[in-house]
Amino acid sequence: MTEPQKVIDDRKINVMEAWDVMYWCDELNLRADELKDIVRQVGPGVHDVRLHLAKKLLINWPVTY
Repeated sequence: MTEPQKVIDDRKINVMEAWDVMYWCDELNLRADELKDIVRQVGPGVHDVRLHLAKKLLINWPVTY
């Protein structure tokens, strides 16, 4: 039996194209300035941007006892 292959999103976000910024802002629920800042930090790869957002969400997750 073979294991399923992991699929990594290799698309790129082009912050120089308004339509691309609008699409990814809607997809990731971000403002344009937030998206551009993240792309500056981690690069234009969608996988890297999503990973950055996931880590940020975990770090900022409220801990209650």
